[in-house]
Amino acid sequence: PPYEIKLPPEPPPGQQRDAKQPVEFNQAISYVNKIKQRFSDNERVYKQFLEILNLYRKAQKSITHVYAEVAKLFKDHRGL
Repeated sequence: PPYEIKLPPEPPPGQQRDAKQPVEFNQAISYVNKIKQRFSDNERVYKQFLEILNLYRKAQKSITHVYAEVAKLFKDHRGL
């Protein structure tokens, strides 16, 4: 694909994710802002992206599902 999303591996069952480093947090915020800007004319895509992230945050989606859904959502958008 024309883009690549790198996500950390999921922790083993029974373990929680480590606390995020400030640099990782800043990178995540930067990426979300990039998506918001890129889809400023298509709010539906941006909202779908946020919903995918929110379900991951609530542990309702695995990182593998997040990767697959985001890849599908952005399949025609280079650089994301």
